[in-house]
Amino acid sequence: MFQALFQISKTPMLLVSTSREMLVANTAFQRLVRRSDAELIGAKVDTVLDCPKLDVAFSDASAIGGWIPLRVQVHQEVGDVSLDAQICCLRRHGHTDTFCVTASPASRSRVAFRRLREELSDARAIAAAEMSERAQLTETNRRLREFAMRAAHDIRGPLAHISHALSLQRRTGDDAEKRAQLLGMAEQSARNLSDLVSNLLAYSETTSQVLETKPVALDGLVQELALTLGGDALEPGWLEAEGLATVMCDPTQVRMIFLNLIGNAVKYRHPGRPLRVVVEGRRSGPTYTASISDNGLGFSPDIAEQIFEPFVRGRSEETGSGIGLATCREFAHNHGWTLSAHGEQERGARFDIAIPVTSLVQ
Repeated sequence: MFQALFQISKTPMLLVSTSREMLVANTAFQRLVRRSDAELIGAKVDTVLDCPKLDVAFSDASAIGGWIPLRVQVHQEVGDVSLDAQICCLRRHGHTDTFCVTASPASRSRVAFRRLREELSDARAIAAAEMSERAQLTETNRRLREFAMRAAHDIRGPLAHISHALSLQRRTGDDAEKRAQLLGMAEQSARNLSDLVSNLLAYSETTSQVLETKPVALDGLVQELALTLGGDALEPGWLEAEGLATVMCDPTQVRMIFLNLIGNAVKYRHPGRPLRVVVEGRRSGPTYTASISDNGLGFSPDIAEQIFEPFVRGRSEETGSGIGLATCREFAHNHGWTLSAHGEQERGARFDIAIPVTSLVQ
């Protein structure tokens, strides 16, 4: 009697074993999925009903004992068809023995609602992306304004010195020594201005350069720079290197990073003690960190982030363009690396370059 009622039922029904094999499908189900009884029986249910939550629905039906609704897809020659399905477990002697699956074509209203929900989700994602881009653009414009203001301030200084020197030169009369001194001041200011413009141009190109990567042994690079930067004023062994890896990088940009960081350690060494610089590498999880630390003059921890901004100098008595560390950070960013600073006044500084281990040459 049950089999007869099962077969003549107008509701598409399918019986599934606990191992997810299809046991029997009534005529209505076969018509719905356009497959014969022979194609269905013995096959896994997920070969006909496609749904990422299918296993979870069967587990929930077994645990709860009621009907579990879900949306499934049936792959047909004419295209995928969406079905509204329900799963219920049939128990015998207190144990789950078989599952009953019913299915029906998804109603137009449900399909339309689902599409509307998907479109709404897509619209929200697009809006979030646009808001993120707008925020990035706002931040970029802010930094450009600050950059322009600082550039104008630094350019105005040498120009003012040149103007002042020339103005005084016109009033010196026949004092040749005084005139030569003023002209020398003007020439020096002009050279400072030329250096500043050159540094500005170099900094502006850091974000547009195309990387040409190749293996670079950091130990060899550091030893080369030690010979370049060392002099009679530095004691032998002033620089130590250990644990340095070989990385895939742009040799020119990475050389500039280490040249600036080690060069700053030499430039701002403490007058009361011999200079010691340690360049070491260490690996922690997915990150390899190359650190450059020194026992020099250091800087206040409060400006550890500000010193990477263009035209910001770590010490008020510094000379130079104030673009070196900004360029280093841009070069690191070009590689997908991060550059951070740590320091204490009169006790030295440390710069950490965090490199993904995927950039290491094994």
